[in-house]
Amino acid sequence: MNPILVYYNILFVISVILLFLLVMRWQVQLDIDMAVLFTLVPITLIGYIKLAGSDNLSTAIFANQIVYLGGCFLQLLIFLVVCTLCHIRMNRIIRFSLFGMAIILYFFVLGMGRNPYFYKSIRLDSEFGVSVLHKEYGVVHTLFYSILVMYVLLTLVLVFYTYKTKKDVSTKNLSIVALTIIVSTLLFFGGKKITDAIEFAPFSYILSEIAFLAIAYRIRLYTISGDIASNVLEGGEDGLICLDLKKKLLVYNKAAVIMIPDIAK
Repeated sequence: MNPILVYYNILFVISVILLFLLVMRWQVQLDIDMAVLFTLVPITLIGYIKLAGSDNLSTAIFANQIVYLGGCFLQLLIFLVVCTLCHIRMNRIIRFSLFGMAIILYFFVLGMGRNPYFYKSIRLDSEFGVSVLHKEYGVVHTLFYSILVMYVLLTLVLVFYTYKTKKDVSTKNLSIVALTIIVSTLLFFGGKKITDAIEFAPFSYILSEIAFLAIAYRIRLYTISGDIASNVLEGGEDGLICLDLKKKLLVYNKAAVIMIPDIAK
């Protein structure tokens, strides 16, 4: 098999495994934006695989439209997931507006090859044994790039704002997000300067998924620890007494009062 097709197929398998891990480990507390993100990445990779193996222009255009499902929606979903991780509640009107903008953008994607708004011209060539679309960008594609840059900047600003103002968000998690966004952006735009035969955008999607899984795992550990402590405090049979370094009483549970009644005085 062609090495480029092997690359896309490996990324597809990894994306399916990551989706499986997300569903299996976080069945109850599953963020809807993260769930859609992890579902959309494998679909997008199917588009890359089909595009690389296309033998005619109409098939290649259809595969490219699948690819742009990720292009139009994944960066938005990444931004929304980061909002959740930063404990930022997104206004419903703003959320609907952002999705509406992505839907309108994708509407123009569906017109590629039939009108000049997204691509002015498009042709199918072969490079390194795979099919490649060479195109002249239209005005809507320029808008598409502008929106991608906007989401990257908004995400980084959000991370910086959270770092400066919110003390209940892990700085390590914020560092992981910031590093992932920067590396993914460099891969997306830098890869286009190397060759048209291979895209690095799907690799950046996988990096984002791994980063979000790692952060979700860390957050879940904190949640589980908090739940255990809460259960012990509220209904545990064992007595629990917490003191500070100066031996001042901080907190105790009901079982401790039964054992040592004087602590409640």
